[in-house]
Amino acid sequence: GVRVTAAATPHHFSLDHARCRDYSPLFKTNPPLREADDLNAIAEGLADGTLDAIATDHAPHSATEKEYQFDQAPFGVTGLETALAVGITYLVKTGLLDLGQLVSCLSERPARALNLPVGRLEEGAEADFVLFDPDREWTVRADGFQSRSANSPYVGQTLTGRVLASPAGRGEVIT
Repeated sequence: GVRVTAAATPHHFSLDHARCRDYSPLFKTNPPLREADDLNAIAEGLADGTLDAIATDHAPHSATEKEYQFDQAPFGVTGLETALAVGITYLVKTGLLDLGQLVSCLSERPARALNLPVGRLEEGAEADFVLFDPDREWTVRADGFQSRSANSPYVGQTLTGRVLASPAGRGEVIT
């Protein structure tokens, strides 16, 4: 009778532990990156609903902190600004999820798990949406983040799916 929810992070369904071979702190996460089979199991769990949501586990750190040696560097990556594109690139383009399932994993399903009245677009609801181009390719650049940090394992990688605008905290639109 206990209510249980579970989520996965973009870096745990797109990157395996082989990325840590050169000990780059950009790939140091907690829990650590796992085997390729684990990535597939996460994708299956998102597709069949075993996993409720995709959570970014957004853990920004300064460039200085992530310059430490692997064992001294803090755990975590910046994940908020790349989550949708990583999902499209690694889940939708590969056929593991369709675009509707991905959007649900990022919006409606986490809202439902937390009993929040968001993640829906309907009359009278809070403006809760993101405008994006699911086919637009872009290269992740450290100087392109809105966040105060750019400790992303995707820097230099070309992803598909670009957020164009979303409502900011006070009603303005960010692009």
